[in-house]
Amino acid sequence: MSIVVENLCKSFGLHTVLDGISETFPGQSISVLLGASGCGKSTTLRCIAGLEKPTSGRIRLGERVVYQDAPFRSIPVEKRQVGMVFQSYAIWPHMTVFQNVGLPLRAARRPREEIVRRVRDALAMVGLDSFAERSATQLSGGQQQRVALARCIVSEAEFILMDEPLSNLDAKLRIAMRSEIRELQRRLGRTVLFVTHDQEEAMSIADTIFLFRAGRILQSGPPQATYEQPATRYAAEFLGRANILQEFEWCGEGRQAPFVRLRDGTQFPVSPESGFSPGKALCIRPEKWRIADGTEDRRGLPGTITRVSYTGDRCEYAIETPAGVISAVELTGRNRGTGDSVTLSVAPADIKLVSTD
Repeated sequence: MSIVVENLCKSFGLHTVLDGISETFPGQSISVLLGASGCGKSTTLRCIAGLEKPTSGRIRLGERVVYQDAPFRSIPVEKRQVGMVFQSYAIWPHMTVFQNVGLPLRAARRPREEIVRRVRDALAMVGLDSFAERSATQLSGGQQQRVALARCIVSEAEFILMDEPLSNLDAKLRIAMRSEIRELQRRLGRTVLFVTHDQEEAMSIADTIFLFRAGRILQSGPPQATYEQPATRYAAEFLGRANILQEFEWCGEGRQAPFVRLRDGTQFPVSPESGFSPGKALCIRPEKWRIADGTEDRRGLPGTITRVSYTGDRCEYAIETPAGVISAVELTGRNRGTGDSVTLSVAPADIKLVSTD
């Protein structure tokens, strides 16, 4: 079941946090709400959960309208059938792992036999079945996060809302938990909304990314499509690193094979589907550059390496060129160093045109 928001607005005094969002978050998949701090992603989640009252708009969970401003309707948070996983885990320190996970069932006054069975099943699903009687305070951060996930599972909530759930974990554990969350969602078939400011986390978890900016959704789509086809400069730079070139001449009208000419005269062919219009810039991802030794090839952009960063599996370069400083990446294996002369080229399909707004 999908989650639908229509013209969702939220203001705190004179400050507008959500500016008329209308979107459908697909059912039985993971939708990631991605954006910088203060962009409105967590407020959207809290409005859907019922923890914040929207200024106006409409929210639907599956077929149920849980909020609308006219005629007014607002279903209390405890009746929305959503599970929440917070950044702080929300673990009760005086309870055991079993008691923490079983809390939703006890609140619903389910029979003890049912509580025992469902809690045991949920703990087994997150790999904590042997920790049932342990105090929650004796768990690591990753284990506490698994307790929070098990509590969502046992509640049988159709919708699971996660607000920066991995930000308190160390880097290695965050990577492991991403895979676990994806696997759990696949097994359970629940609808998950996941809030993060981490681009890499979003790309690895999402079925669909919703990129927020200043209270609006700027772009949405599958991770690869969103990364490969950014609509704006902001999206290109937020979803990874990007070389943005604004000084160029478009040579495409009436041509079978359009090309762009950079300010030094270097020409690059571009895809006929690029769709040039005034106010656009060239976007080339660092890993899309082809790097050749020397600067004798007149068909490419000449440059000199000014900085090398070795990261194990790849080398990252800053290259001084007539078109400005270019960021480029290649897999390790080459022995390039500072001061080396190189020539850069790029495939037509890897040159994207993005709005500069």
